[in-house]
Amino acid sequence: MKCIRRGLVALLLCLSMVFLWGCQKEGIYKEERSSLKDRKVMAKVGDYKVRYELMRALFYTVKDGVDNGDDSVWSSEQADEYFDAAMVEIESALRQIYGTFAHLEACGIDPFGDDIDELVYEYVRKDIEGGYANNNYITGYGSKDAYLKALEDRHFTDAANRILYRMAAASSVLHDYYLETYADGSIAISDDMIKNFLLSDDCIHVHWVYIERNSHYTDAQQQAYLDEVWQKLKALEGSPNILQLVITYGYNLAAANLENGFYITETTMGSTYRPIVEAAKTLSPYEVSSVVECADGYYILVGLQKNADDLLVNSVYKEVTNLYITNQLYTDIDLAGQALDITYKKAFDKYRGKKLD
Repeated sequence: MKCIRRGLVALLLCLSMVFLWGCQKEGIYKEERSSLKDRKVMAKVGDYKVRYELMRALFYTVKDGVDNGDDSVWSSEQADEYFDAAMVEIESALRQIYGTFAHLEACGIDPFGDDIDELVYEYVRKDIEGGYANNNYITGYGSKDAYLKALEDRHFTDAANRILYRMAAASSVLHDYYLETYADGSIAISDDMIKNFLLSDDCIHVHWVYIERNSHYTDAQQQAYLDEVWQKLKALEGSPNILQLVITYGYNLAAANLENGFYITETTMGSTYRPIVEAAKTLSPYEVSSVVECADGYYILVGLQKNADDLLVNSVYKEVTNLYITNQLYTDIDLAGQALDITYKKAFDKYRGKKLD
């Protein structure tokens, strides 16, 4: 696991703002103009226009989770039911995207202003040329043509991709804004608030072993390896010694997480990692979960204790404080998204019950 963020577009949000190299947004990587069909307005979320290209991109983001990879359902008598199920997920994503923009505006920052434009451009430039994010090197596509082809293969346009990157930029700017607002005392925060949050049911303390899908394994081999790891953990269930075994599998975890595990909330994990939250909520200290499958691989969770004394460790105090602030931010974004009405244009009617092409 490289990064856990919430929502249907979680993998895109794993990119974060790091080095900005004086980009010019009208330079060689300016936005590619979409076709008339792709630019057709299909809906409005509040006052924000939603074009066909974004609806299609979101449809293919959720499609496999709805039809389990079986394209035949879209020509079956149950096609309307599958379409409605996809639209539930799509509307959730639309509220997340435009709720982020609306909340940024409410904080006095233009989500379509020059500053955000520069950050979106930087994401695209890094996609093409490569670069560092979170101290990890991202291999670029090497050319704009290759970047556009990769998007096309995923049923994305450049414009739709940049809407998601705009949400990523807006979310990062909002996070910095919240940190600054708490830091300068504009919003009060106290040790007792952090302690109460840590000890509340909202804050979950858990460790995990993350296992990537191995493309060289058959399904049977993948399952056999998952069973092997789970049985080794299960043998130490109930004992603090289990953490030593977790650590041996933690080559892909940051040092602080390796030592202290993870503090998570349902709000900050979002729908993509909801299975982790649901499993973690039920665990007692040092209890082992069943194998949890998510979009990016498999997780075996181990419950951890929570104690106010944990906050005496500086790194833990900072992590829980940041989680408290981030949890509040995403709660506010969710509220902003839920406040937006979604209305569909007549042009969208012809696509209902069908696979978007």
